[in-house]
Amino acid sequence: MFYRLLILLIFFLLTLCKGTSPFYDKYIDYNIQDEGFLNHDTLQTIGISEIRNDDENKNFIHQKCLYRAETIAKERMVSVIVHTYFSIKGNKNANSFLGDYPQKITKAEIVYWSLYFEPLLINSYIFLEKIHETQCMVILRLKEKDLIKKIKDWKP
Repeated sequence: MFYRLLILLIFFLLTLCKGTSPFYDKYIDYNIQDEGFLNHDTLQTIGISEIRNDDENKNFIHQKCLYRAETIAKERMVSVIVHTYFSIKGNKNANSFLGDYPQKITKAEIVYWSLYFEPLLINSYIFLEKIHETQCMVILRLKEKDLIKKIKDWKP
């Protein structure tokens, strides 16, 4: 009798549980170091720019730095999307952005692909802005349900 109840309880618990991604969404929100796909739904890129000390006020200098960093992050996001769209493989042993996304994309191609993927890119948002003494950083994120599949099947 005890074993039947135990089996029934285990069966009941297994039917209530559902599979999860290897990364939990709540932990992804704390990830501010990695670039690329954090899971199938979240793409993150980081832009870093140095602060240029002009003879302007400090707030304006910081805003210009953040704008440059955001532009870098957007260009990197377009690069990741293009690599995903064309299924370009990176170096498995690389621990850098250029190793993961090795295909060099020109500025003209960045503009073209930015326009091509504009309906998708419009949903990206600034997740974090940081200003240090000599540089600033912007983390840009794009969250969509099944983002990888959406990019691979993209038809504007």
